[in-house]
Amino acid sequence: ANGIVNVSAKDLGTGKAQSITIQNDSGLSEAEIERMVKEAQENEAADKAKKEAVDTKNEAEQILFSVRKSVEDLGSEVTEQEKTDIEAKSKELEEALKGDNIEDIKAKKDELLKVSQNVAMRAYQKAQQAQGNANAGDTGTNKNPDDVVDADFTEEK
Repeated sequence: ANGIVNVSAKDLGTGKAQSITIQNDSGLSEAEIERMVKEAQENEAADKAKKEAVDTKNEAEQILFSVRKSVEDLGSEVTEQEKTDIEAKSKELEEALKGDNIEDIKAKKDELLKVSQNVAMRAYQKAQQAQGNANAGDTGTNKNPDDVVDADFTEEK
């Protein structure tokens, strides 16, 4: 009730006893709280800039991965010119990611997206065709769970 906890223990074998008292600290003063709030407000812009930088870098790394995966998945369907362009833009983006110039990273990311757009569309179309072929090959053994059969039954005793 008063914020004080007393804990004690006695070793029955040796007869030694120890105890500890834990008291509630007074906490933060109003001045400390105001100082912390003021510091948070002063650093708000810097925090937003850091968050944007981290988000931009994460997005760029995800795009690099996705583009390379699409090129790998499509294999021979990607022309040599497309592969060359994509690899060049990927390397430029990787170099930009080593630095902290967010505008440069955004520009390189957009350039990579432009050169890889056709490859991404083909990868998407290929996935849709594969899905369509899988559905076309359905022999009816996979019943729709929404199909309901009306039946009567009786319980035997």
